[in-house]
Amino acid sequence: MNRSYIIILLGFFVALTPYLGFPQKFKTFLFLVFGLSIAFLAYRVSRAKLHDHENHDVFAENSLFDSFRSSAAEEGKREENLSNIGQ
Repeated sequence: MNRSYIIILLGFFVALTPYLGFPQKFKTFLFLVFGLSIAFLAYRVSRAKLHDHENHDVFAENSLFDSFRSSAAEEGKREENLSNIGQ
């Protein structure tokens, strides 16, 4: 299971814990465990995203830019064809 989904699931457990009827000491223990788990997993997710960004080349071509460039080239060809038809 993805870490992000685990964080969301732990958040639901934190939200439901007060309504489950556990004794106060057990609720405090659960809040401590869930809170530390959420903090640890959030840290791991942020570190993983940081490492993902470090591995990418800054000057890599963007596919979105390529699509704009190709559509502009097609439009230029269309205009050239229309001007050749008029001659």
